Amino acid sequence: MKKWWWLSSLLIALATSCKIKKLDQSASAVESAPESVEKPACTPMVIKAFQAVEDSVKVQVATPLEVVQEGLCLRIRYQYSGCNEGAAMLVWNGIMLKTYPPQANLSVYVDDTGPCDRLIEGFGEFDLSLFSNYSDSLVVLRIRDYPDRVRFKIREF
Repeated sequence: MKKWWWLSSLLIALATSCKIKKLDQSASAVESAPESVEKPACTPMVIKAFQAVEDSVKVQVATPLEVVQEGLCLRIRYQYSGCNEGAAMLVWNGIMLKTYPPQANLSVYVDDTGPCDRLIEGFGEFDLSLFSNYSDSLVVLRIRDYPDRVRFKIREF
């Protein structure tokens, strides 16, 4: 009889401690993201042939300086020359290379910058959730003029 009581007490203690840990983790997640602050939606990625975009008179290629993934968004700090701050777009040519993991070629363009040679830095957030149709875990991004390949995680392992 003492063995059963001891075993049941141990199981209750374990179950209670697991519940407490789960509550603590969810409480810290709520504290880290205040309800009053909403993140802006990422700009959708453009799917178009690179040459078709470059044939536009007002568009020029931007040089990515820093690339960071946040969820299914890609945050890019870039640099370009011009007079005006233009609207940035991330363009994918629609071709997914059949490697493992799959690879995609991307390019950052800025629209309507003007004819000046002044260096301007910009920042953009782009939605890459479309890549979840091609892989359930990882896509390697080859971004034009960016020295490294970016490992874009569709989901955490």
